[in-house]
Amino acid sequence: MARTAAHPCAAALIQGRRNDPAAGASRAGRRLQGTRHVDAALKLLDRTSRLASGFCRLASWTLPFVIVVILATVLASQLRLSTIVIWGFTLPLFGDRLTVTGLTELQWHLFAVMVMLGIVYAVETDAHVRIDFIASRWTARTRVIIELIGDTFLLLPFTLFMLHFSWRFTGTAFRTAERSTTGGLEDRYLVKGMMPLGFALLAIVVLVKIIQHVVALSGRGRDPARVDWFTRRQGAKPEEGMTT
Repeated sequence: MARTAAHPCAAALIQGRRNDPAAGASRAGRRLQGTRHVDAALKLLDRTSRLASGFCRLASWTLPFVIVVILATVLASQLRLSTIVIWGFTLPLFGDRLTVTGLTELQWHLFAVMVMLGIVYAVETDAHVRIDFIASRWTARTRVIIELIGDTFLLLPFTLFMLHFSWRFTGTAFRTAERSTTGGLEDRYLVKGMMPLGFALLAIVVLVKIIQHVVALSGRGRDPARVDWFTRRQGAKPEEGMTT
């Protein structure tokens, strides 16, 4: 079927638009503005992710407390103490006294805080373990694609499922006023609440990473420094890693 020729006036108008410097400058300006919007959105997402992981860095301060609690538990056990101190008023989690059983339970309470918040920090800073001897053989773009697939179809669904489950888990502990049955700590919903908190922060971090990977693969934005974790670890520039 023969191709219909464009009307001479329409062809002239199209050609004029293509050759018009003002129109070209306008298109370039719109592209530049769009790139700036993408950069601003990426920076906002990055700050959100950093804020979540910065909060989770508080988990590192639980380690000295764990050490102190373990030493205190051992010392109290050697002295054959069952009740260490009674303060006569009710405190959240502790009740009106501190016992050896309470110290023992406090160890795994603090460990739960350290693990749930530490996971978020590890994912945000890309400190979690990967199979480096395999990943090092792939190009940067291939590794971004694999990272994107894993985050989208494995990590994010798992995180959302655990968030839903842990929320119900914590709610049950709150409604039933769950406490130790052996004279230990009270208000167990406080420590169980670290699970939905940790998974909620993890979901935020994973969503940000997914968006960053999509932007990096699309070639938009001019600040992919926090997207290409593997080239950053190897000392290469992110722009060079994405083109290999």
